[in-house]
Amino acid sequence: MSPGVQLKVTLAPCIEGLILLDRLCYLKEQEDLSFSALVQLFDPLLSPRCYAVVGLKSREERNPR
Repeated sequence: MSPGVQLKVTLAPCIEGLILLDRLCYLKEQEDLSFSALVQLFDPLLSPRCYAVVGLKSREERNPR
């Protein structure tokens, strides 16, 4: 395996994890959300992209009067 490919394979999971955390931090900063989390959808051995970023609006935002 070439050094470039080896570096990519080594760093890809770290970078993908940082992107997920960045998106979660963005949701945590939003005041109109009552809940935000990373949810594991299936086994990471099947695919490293097994997480969903979930955000739920607060009750006031879901049902405006």
